[in-house]
Amino acid sequence: MKGELGGLHRIAAVARQTGVSGHALRIWERRYGALASHRSPAGYRLYTDEDVARVSAIKNLLDLGFAVGEVASLPLAELLRQLEKSRNAQRMRPSIPLLESMRRRFLDSIAAFDREESKKGVAGWPIALAPFELVTELVAPVLAEVGNRWQRGELSIAQEHAASALIRGLLSDVLTQLKPGRDAPVIVATTPSDEAHEMGALMAAVVAATAGARIVYLGPNLPSAETASAVKSTDAVAVMISVVCLDERLAARHLSELRKALPRQVALWVGGGSIQRSPEAGIHWIQTFEELRLRVNALAK
Repeated sequence: MKGELGGLHRIAAVARQTGVSGHALRIWERRYGALASHRSPAGYRLYTDEDVARVSAIKNLLDLGFAVGEVASLPLAELLRQLEKSRNAQRMRPSIPLLESMRRRFLDSIAAFDREESKKGVAGWPIALAPFELVTELVAPVLAEVGNRWQRGELSIAQEHAASALIRGLLSDVLTQLKPGRDAPVIVATTPSDEAHEMGALMAAVVAATAGARIVYLGPNLPSAETASAVKSTDAVAVMISVVCLDERLAARHLSELRKALPRQVALWVGGGSIQRSPEAGIHWIQTFEELRLRVNALAK
């Protein structure tokens, strides 16, 4: 729907056409320079047809998993090129049998102590899948199967450690390559004291980075006071805590301590297998990586 002046669009009309809220449009304009609105004599924001096309392209890229700070300032031609490239990549996404083959190749090579084959298999994962799908469709299922085989006695502790070392390196490399946009919200990721299993925290860090966050990854087994200190030093807006093997009561105590040590406005998100509910107000249980991505997207807008 056209606005009243020179074929320009009012912000409410742009919001209706694109599905992007007026609040988000103002933030995109102010924080990222994504738009350059004109003003009507009455002071209303007015946008051109190209602005509307840019907003639509940006929204479509966000729906495909891009971070707003990553794409908001790109020219329209580049936005459209990225959109076409991403859609083509999704159409070329590995089939379920191919994903199963990739998982099996890695697991078989780990069982055979064939490190070179394991490394080759892992090296192909970021080429085949975008980071979010890499976590949800390869890393998480493979780690779960490694744990299951270890419990059944089919893999030794040494083989489990070999698998973990390779995947830890992969996730660290992917996290390093994900560049946040300017003014990206800062999120701290770690595990509480006595929780040495860090894969959940690393996977969450990658997922949050794909949604537009700047990640401060602190590794595992961190006392609450140290986590709170890092949050204050980095002006983080949220903390992600992974609890996998920690006793539920001990985990709840650590989380309660951390909640009290954090500034009230900092969100505390918890995921993993040790706690099935939030132990107190102000601690939010994250059940899926998709939920985590949506929460981070809301912070990044």
